[in-house]
Amino acid sequence: MLLAKNVIEKLINSIDSHQLLKKTDKIGLALSGGRDSVCAAYLLQEAGYHFFILHCNFGLRGEESEGDEAFVRSLGEELKNCDGVVVRKFNTLQESKVSGKSIQETARALRYEFFDELVEEGKIDKVILAHHADDVLETFFINLYRGSGIQGLKSIPRQRGHFIRPFLDYTSAELGEYAKKQKIQWREDSSNSETKYLRNKFRHQVLPSITETISDFSERVLNSISILREEQELMQYFTDDLTKTAVSQDVNKRVEIQKKPLLTYPQAHVILYSILDKYGFNMETCKQILGSKQKGNRFYSSDYVVLDDANVWIIQQNHDRGVESVAVHGEGEYMLGDHIIAIESSTETQVPKERYVELIEYPLEELSLDLRFWQEEDFIQPLGMSGSKLLSDFFTDEKINLFDRAKIPLLCNGREVYWIAGYRISEKVKVRGKGMKYKISLKSRLS
Repeated sequence: MLLAKNVIEKLINSIDSHQLLKKTDKIGLALSGGRDSVCAAYLLQEAGYHFFILHCNFGLRGEESEGDEAFVRSLGEELKNCDGVVVRKFNTLQESKVSGKSIQETARALRYEFFDELVEEGKIDKVILAHHADDVLETFFINLYRGSGIQGLKSIPRQRGHFIRPFLDYTSAELGEYAKKQKIQWREDSSNSETKYLRNKFRHQVLPSITETISDFSERVLNSISILREEQELMQYFTDDLTKTAVSQDVNKRVEIQKKPLLTYPQAHVILYSILDKYGFNMETCKQILGSKQKGNRFYSSDYVVLDDANVWIIQQNHDRGVESVAVHGEGEYMLGDHIIAIESSTETQVPKERYVELIEYPLEELSLDLRFWQEEDFIQPLGMSGSKLLSDFFTDEKINLFDRAKIPLLCNGREVYWIAGYRISEKVKVRGKGMKYKISLKSRLS
């Protein structure tokens, strides 16, 4: 009973000393059915906390996954402090194919989206994740192997927004001993023993071989990780002032980083990494961005793209524009990327005042044009001008950055542009009363 008392006191001290929970917080416990999260449920109950169990069924292991879900539901009924079980099922394989990410990355993203959704809906205030000290150690070495900076080497944070980890002071051995003494049952995930995954290689092969030889190895590395966290906090304090002046975000959540103030610092790539890390960029990519000499270069993480645009770097989500070109052969609605372009014959003579509505005249009875996005050699004879100009020059004159110009729908005849949506029509299609008139309007498919 002394062991049980000590581990419960450790949990209460962890929550109180780090101010992880308020008395009014509605708690959700992420519970897979494995030993660590099941022990977390019993410890929370013994410490007097009420909570909801949150379970993800990723459907990756057939009957085994269904068995995990059934076990978790049964556990929720058994625990008197459990206020309910919330289960979300996913077609993880299909989601992985659609996103182009690995199954592990997809499952992780789906899991956190599920938890975020519960918090946004007000059903949960804090989500407890049952990571422990051994997870911290494994994550440190995984990030070290991948070439992370301090941000990655400080490993798993105790709190990130509404996610809290009150079990980071426990070792895997402590939880195992607690489970044995309390005769706790749990589900074994067969994939946890497969050494094809990098984490399992460290867990089952690399770290045991080191700790066998150096008994206090884990304790000393965990202490170093604690020092790295403190150093990261100090560095963040100094870089926060820079990001306040050099980094801005517009209503479309597009982020701009001013180059000049950042480039005055030594090891500027480290500063850039402290900004870009949360967007999935690593240190090596940050070095490449700083070494870029070509305006228009793009750098990609799994979900974001950084554009080198003159005096700034622009960050935004990497959305696929979808269809790149659509043939136009008459009236109708045409879909291009996130846009719908409506074309209809018209008897109007007045030029529309709306920005995204235009009246054009086409000499032939049947339209034979293309709707697409900008390409490097496109040109236009702007309305009211006798000569033509490259679209790239037009965009520069209008102060349209490289990101935005790549998203503007164009009505084209080969390389010649007749309509730049929201900006200009060509002199060649202005209304003269000699051909067929068409009204063109643009709207977003997302509106």
